[in-house]
Amino acid sequence: MFTINRLHHKIFFTYSSVFLIIIVGILVVARFFIAELFDRQIQTDAQESKTRLTHTIDLLRQDIEDKVRREIKDWRVVQAIRERGPYPPSLADSALDILEYGTHEGVITASKAGNNDRYSLNLRHGVKDLEALDRVQKLKPTGLRFRTLEARSAIEITLPIQAEGKLLGFVTGGYFLHKHLSQALQDLTLHPAFLKEGTRLVPLNTPGDTIPEYQRKSLLATPEGANQPFQKIELIGVPHSVSRIPILTSNIEIPVEPQGQLQAVEAELILAYSHRDEAALRQQLTIILLTIGGIGLASVYIVSYIVGLRMTKPINQLASGAAEIASGNLEHQVAIQSPDEIGRLAGAFNQMAAALKTSLERRLAAERLAAWGDAARWVVHEIKNPLFPIRLSIENLQRAHQGRGNQPQVFEEIFAQCTDIVIEEVERLQRLVDEFNQFARMPPSERKSANLNQIVQNVANLYAESVTNIQVKTNLDPKLPLLLIDSEQIAQALGNLIKNAIEAMPNGGTLNVSTQLVDAAKIRINIQDTGIGMSSETRAQVFEPYYTTKDTGTGLGMAIVQRIITDHDGEIFIESEEGIGTTVWIELETPETEHKM
Repeated sequence: MFTINRLHHKIFFTYSSVFLIIIVGILVVARFFIAELFDRQIQTDAQESKTRLTHTIDLLRQDIEDKVRREIKDWRVVQAIRERGPYPPSLADSALDILEYGTHEGVITASKAGNNDRYSLNLRHGVKDLEALDRVQKLKPTGLRFRTLEARSAIEITLPIQAEGKLLGFVTGGYFLHKHLSQALQDLTLHPAFLKEGTRLVPLNTPGDTIPEYQRKSLLATPEGANQPFQKIELIGVPHSVSRIPILTSNIEIPVEPQGQLQAVEAELILAYSHRDEAALRQQLTIILLTIGGIGLASVYIVSYIVGLRMTKPINQLASGAAEIASGNLEHQVAIQSPDEIGRLAGAFNQMAAALKTSLERRLAAERLAAWGDAARWVVHEIKNPLFPIRLSIENLQRAHQGRGNQPQVFEEIFAQCTDIVIEEVERLQRLVDEFNQFARMPPSERKSANLNQIVQNVANLYAESVTNIQVKTNLDPKLPLLLIDSEQIAQALGNLIKNAIEAMPNGGTLNVSTQLVDAAKIRINIQDTGIGMSSETRAQVFEPYYTTKDTGTGLGMAIVQRIITDHDGEIFIESEEGIGTTVWIELETPETEHKM
């Protein structure tokens, strides 16, 4: 019988495995595309920032150059350089963050940094700026240079002042870089932006995720693999992709001595792109897919149960129908109305049952006719044997009766002999009729709880009292449980077997009868004699009806024994060897086994 649980589990495992594979596949592919989408967005933002930075630097350079050229054309500036005055009027009014005047010898005559009172107006008065002098002498005044002034990076342009074809001096103007980059990047509020000035990191915007001071140092570290466009680091517990954009190919110049000695330092724009939104999207996707997975598994469980129920119900009906057919109920029909394969199988099963019933009825009818034919021939044969001596005896009586007047004493003797013969043959016919009737009309067994040892002992005692030259021994197992048996039929079978064993020992011998508990499910009865034994031919036919080796036997005794044992769901076996003896053992099932069945 198919059970719904086993089939349900198999269907659920199959469906859920496919469903989970699909869910996991979707999750993997979605996470991959989310990562790819954010990486592309980061690359696009980095490229836009780089373009904006380049454009900002170009605008600053053009603005610085225009303002410095206006300074050169101002007569007050020319006069201040010639007189080397430290506070020319135009110095404080200029919009430039950095403005310096120098002589043709490179000496700074006036200098300012910043546009408020915090910054001095004579910051580098008297200092020689040899690099600026070198740039104007080599006719490359429009090139930008970076410099750190007042601890802040600046971009500068130096232009010469000429009078009458001679170099009179130069003017250097510039802006602090962080102020103008902050203005250019002020709308980038999603990702932190920093200006790297040597060992300093200057924030350029105020994003939602503020990076603490102690974690900014990791942004100053030189990334491994300089060819990689992004550096993966973790800031404030969130993965970040760090992009480093060189501001110019020039270097930042930081004075390390008051006299103005310079040191070249790299300058970069650092953008830290947060993956917080990506992680949040991944988490949301995972939660959604897990929810869908849970709902899907529950749905798969319900669907698999329904499918399993629909599949096992007709299969169980077919199995029940097969069991009914096996038990002999050939009229049983499976009531499955379905257009699918199960329905067609049920129809074929019903047709098979009907055909089997018809075939069995025909076979049984043929067997009955054959059996009755055999029985009729056997009865005729067995009846003929006693009829002949009966007829002879009657004919002898008739002849003796006709001559009784002459010899009355002889008539009396013949009468006694003939009547004895007739009575003996009639008794033989009576036994024949009784055994035939018993075999043909064996009543159904009426099973009740009984003590098998007691039945065996009673039958053995009954036959032991009727023999003198045979020793009957019993060995009964006290552990035998009570059995559900028909006591009269079992006693009849045992009596027939013990009677046959005694008749097989005409010169005396030993008969051993024993019982044994083989295991919890089986008991055994052994009947062993030391008689003449059987040939292999006799052993092969011993249970066939009407087969006998005795002159006065009917051939039905062993057939009746086998039928009784079979009706009790048992088995009977025979081992025999001519001149040694015969052993018959019967195996019956215990009540525990019968209950399980």
